[in-house]
Amino acid sequence: QAAGFYGTFPASIENMKKIIRLNLAQNYISGSIPPEIRSMSYLQYLNLGSNQITAFGSDLNYLKKLEELYLQGNLISSTS
Repeated sequence: QAAGFYGTFPASIENMKKIIRLNLAQNYISGSIPPEIRSMSYLQYLNLGSNQITAFGSDLNYLKKLEELYLQGNLISSTS
């Protein structure tokens, strides 16, 4: 939370396959949630609230273990 991250998600998130909890709230992450997020199959908690995310796609459907998802406080204008 509030780690000072700026910019878009790096494609290298696909290397974080065994992460269970990810809290990147209150940063400056912009753009869309990348398709590489689908490789995080152990993810149960994802908080991306209060960033500048504009879109997310159906890739979140691949996160079968995801129990909590927080996207409030973003600029989301489209889903696909």
